[in-house]
Amino acid sequence: MPCEFVGHPIFEEIETVLGTDIREQCDESRKFLKGALGFDAERPLLSLLPGSRPSELGRHLPLMQEVVRKFKSDPRVRGGEPYQFCMPLAPNTNEERYGAYLESIRREGVVVRKGDSVRVLGASDLAVVTSGTATFQTALLEVPMVVVYKLSPLTYFLGKRIIKVKYISLVNLLADRGVVAELIQKRANPEEIIGELKKILFDEKYREDMLRYFREIKGPFLGKRASERVAEIVMEMAGGEGLRA
Repeated sequence: MPCEFVGHPIFEEIETVLGTDIREQCDESRKFLKGALGFDAERPLLSLLPGSRPSELGRHLPLMQEVVRKFKSDPRVRGGEPYQFCMPLAPNTNEERYGAYLESIRREGVVVRKGDSVRVLGASDLAVVTSGTATFQTALLEVPMVVVYKLSPLTYFLGKRIIKVKYISLVNLLADRGVVAELIQKRANPEEIIGELKKILFDEKYREDMLRYFREIKGPFLGKRASERVAEIVMEMAGGEGLRA
């Protein structure tokens, strides 16, 4: 069947929320967004995205709290500019259900925001991201990241025997290589996550290579307006003349 690659609506979402072309992301725009969100524009921001499903939140919230606690106390990190922390939650998150976790996270100095992931990622210098659509958003905004995911032991056991893929994150699947670290199951622990964060911070080649691949991944999507093109195709199939600007 004839087909056409129309792009991805995430591009339109990001540009609508940020009010700018996705190609214009730079250090100055990050500083502007930090200030707009109430953060210190001159201090680095680490974002933590725990996922949106209840099973993800139940496993990742305690993990990310511990990551923040140990990251702040790491001598090598502590010797630099003090970090700021933010956890953008999905709009459908039941905050009451996870109230105890979120209160503990706030006590570690993490700002918790709901339904603001695009702006928070746009302001971020570094991120720990649960595997899913958020990894694609993070790459499009050129934020160096570590990808994590924890499953129930039984689900992981069965999945390993049924699903045969080299990678789980959208970034690595699109690049067909290990662009970002994927810490899954037992490897999704504070020590390994912080080790990868420090690799991003202190290994300039590793960080720049990651950003270069992010830009390559963006390439095929640039200049495409997915929702508009899909609407045009539907009109064409229905015998109309498409949408006019």
